[in-house]
Amino acid sequence: MSYEWFSKVYDRLMEEVPYDEWAKWAEKELLASSSRPSLHLLDLGCGTGEMTLRLQQAGHQLVGVDLSAEMLTVAQEKADMLSLSPLFLQQNIVNLEGFSNMDGAVMMCDVLNYVTDSSEIQQLFKRVAETLAPGGLLLFDVHTPYKIRNIFADETFAFAGDEASYIWECTYEEPDTVTHDVTFFVQQENGMYERWEETHVQRAYELTSLRNWLEEAGFVVVSVSSGPRGNLSEDSERAFFVARKKSGDDK
Repeated sequence: MSYEWFSKVYDRLMEEVPYDEWAKWAEKELLASSSRPSLHLLDLGCGTGEMTLRLQQAGHQLVGVDLSAEMLTVAQEKADMLSLSPLFLQQNIVNLEGFSNMDGAVMMCDVLNYVTDSSEIQQLFKRVAETLAPGGLLLFDVHTPYKIRNIFADETFAFAGDEASYIWECTYEEPDTVTHDVTFFVQQENGMYERWEETHVQRAYELTSLRNWLEEAGFVVVSVSSGPRGNLSEDSERAFFVARKKSGDDK
């Protein structure tokens, strides 16, 4: 998977993502588990830094981790414009290393769905647990199997904007995996449009499996919801997890 071209238009195409709402939800959950007003946090799969920068602006110390150098370049440029100083690192979060005693970690905007091997999900949970202090929180969201099967499966989506447009074709295959073939048309400085193509693969996991893997990695699952606004239902398209690393108080 490459974000070489996607990074150039990502923020324009993701304008409807409710980052403000998600950041407020994450901060509320994180502060509820700590007696300190300023926390040391990881933003895993941080992309162009939208969550990283919001949480940094709220007064926390952030490290943003992502596999894509192109996305991290965009994130750093935005941080510089805002006079913010989070640390951005290029690293595969499945092999997360170099951190300890962090107060919390977030993985937002279906980052986990890009990990398409269940054994790597389990490894990721264990690595995150190793980085957190006892009682530290892991918060993340995922596309549900319902969304992969009923919203994405074998559908085509399109968006036409003044500066960027795309055609997005989704191909479904078992187990609950969808291949996104995206063709972008991006306007250049000379007014002409350049065409780029990228392919991304996502997989959804049963929520009971995610819960079990979290517990095996040393977490207590605090809550699973459809987001800041409501409870899960059979047709929820996104699930939000809050998990706490076990401490001496947990049996």
